[in-house]
Amino acid sequence: MVNFWKIKVFLLCVLFLNVSVDYAAGLQAAEVGTAKTPGTKVRLGLPYGIIVYSTYFLAKEMGFYRDEGLDPEIIHVTSAIGLQALLAGDLQFIGAGTTPINAALRGAKLKIVFVAVDKPPFNLYVNPKIRTFSDLKGKSVAVVGPGNLTERLLIELLKMNGLGPNDVIIRFMGSDDLRYQALVKNLIDGTLLVPPSNFMAEGLGFHKLAFLGDFLQSTSASITITENFKETRPDLVSSFVRASLRGLYFYKQNRDATLQFIMKFLGTQDKTLAEKSYASHLASLTSDGIISGELMRRTVEDSKAAMKATRELAPSEIFDFSFTSRAAKELAKNK
Repeated sequence: MVNFWKIKVFLLCVLFLNVSVDYAAGLQAAEVGTAKTPGTKVRLGLPYGIIVYSTYFLAKEMGFYRDEGLDPEIIHVTSAIGLQALLAGDLQFIGAGTTPINAALRGAKLKIVFVAVDKPPFNLYVNPKIRTFSDLKGKSVAVVGPGNLTERLLIELLKMNGLGPNDVIIRFMGSDDLRYQALVKNLIDGTLLVPPSNFMAEGLGFHKLAFLGDFLQSTSASITITENFKETRPDLVSSFVRASLRGLYFYKQNRDATLQFIMKFLGTQDKTLAEKSYASHLASLTSDGIISGELMRRTVEDSKAAMKATRELAPSEIFDFSFTSRAAKELAKNK
């Protein structure tokens, strides 16, 4: 039975898809003071609360941002809408996948300063009758939207397993929850899911065809800021990144406390589901919020190819891990 909140999410997504509104303009600019003053307000835009972004929610829950003199307000937005708000100055930080890189290829002045995930956290779940990739021919598989990371990962996964994008029907259906509902109602033959939706699908008999982290690397749950914000408020960036890194470390090193948080975050009393979700998410996390130079280069090249962009974009133009590197050294000294 679909919960009332799930119906609300569905209606909101329909609204986003069918009404052309400048959502970013509706967000009021956050009050930004000094990181030395307790309670400095900043706004962080994150996609709807899925476990991929949970290290940031944990950092807030544990008071790590407060310890840095910050009072972050988390605004639930899609990556595209969050990017609009960031560029308008209504958000100071956004969590996203490759959307900022796509924008940088169009000329936007952005910096990715922290990456929580360097392996795709997605699992390809399909109708139980589908047992191999060749069985996917002519079948429908849902992703978030056109040009989204999920579409690009799916196409790459298909190619690695002998299929082209035209061999399957790719449908765009929005959030993880909406795609899960479409799968269980047999409206589609498969989709990419993250915990806990993948384990819920498994419990209903759907078949896991692949964990994308076994095949690919990609960045996700990354923190992006504007170049202007980096230059004008490096104190806030440093404080935010340090608190986010503390959240990542705590998440990885304190299993029992994190499991309690995950159960609350997911709104479940099912400890087994929380344990499976935690183990799956743990396998996709970076060690310290930084990715390799090779992954930076490949991520930019993948975005460029997907967009058919002609503009050259050096990894250093979009990635800046100086704040994260400094925070790691500071936290190591304080152990």
